[in-house]
Amino acid sequence: MSFQPALNFLDGAPLGLFGAGHLGRALACALVDAGWPREQLVICHGGSANTTAALEAAGLGDRVVSAPVLTERAKLVFYLVRPQNVDAIAGLALRPDALLVSFLAGIDLQRLPVGGTARMRGMMSDPASLAQKNGIAALYPKNEMVEQLLQAIGLRVTLLASESDTAAFTALGTCLPMAAAWCFGYEWPIDRAALYAAGRHHDLAGYADIVEWALDVCPKGVTRKALETYLTHAATPGGITEAVLNGLAAGDDIATALERGVRRCEELAKSSRLQP
Repeated sequence: MSFQPALNFLDGAPLGLFGAGHLGRALACALVDAGWPREQLVICHGGSANTTAALEAAGLGDRVVSAPVLTERAKLVFYLVRPQNVDAIAGLALRPDALLVSFLAGIDLQRLPVGGTARMRGMMSDPASLAQKNGIAALYPKNEMVEQLLQAIGLRVTLLASESDTAAFTALGTCLPMAAAWCFGYEWPIDRAALYAAGRHHDLAGYADIVEWALDVCPKGVTRKALETYLTHAATPGGITEAVLNGLAAGDDIATALERGVRRCEELAKSSRLQP
């Protein structure tokens, strides 16, 4: 696939990555490595010294701008903050022709504080799979330009039938490599039949392929320190992956732990709707 449809949409404007945690930085590197023009990439973050240093080390320090500059300039904005920080973009003026793609797990489109801006949902797998050019993603609603952009960095894209499907895809899809890595690292059984049944329960098309993908890409035979580093980079405090891993640590089988992730995603959605 090609970046050309996205570049045509941008018409010289930049793509903005709003948020530069582990996933945001991995996405920025994947874009540049795949040939995205650097001059059409801008990044903003909360100002953490560690994030600043990590972006410099990745050769991306020159692409950092302030949040108001990013929203003023970028015509396509990928929103990549933690779900708990959903209001980070509140009060900032986006271009009237901008498209905001939210990667915030559990946060409904109607909850995003961006007025009448065009918006859509996206989910993608962990930073390690992005670096390996062997990740997965989901989009709602269908947008061929964004779909082709994600495919151009090596992601296999699933188009979801409804926004409510993002909860199951997030937990059973994007969190599955981390759950599988935990099971391999701690010699915990992985019941494929139970996983397939969970996929059927949530009507996830092609879930058997997602299971095999996750078992292939997750780290196996690594040191405990390397495993913990991988899991730390993939999980955010209070997030869906953390809920899944906590379930495994509490003794859940893998399918039950993933259902904890689905419930956590739904909890985040419910709590965000209660915000003023």
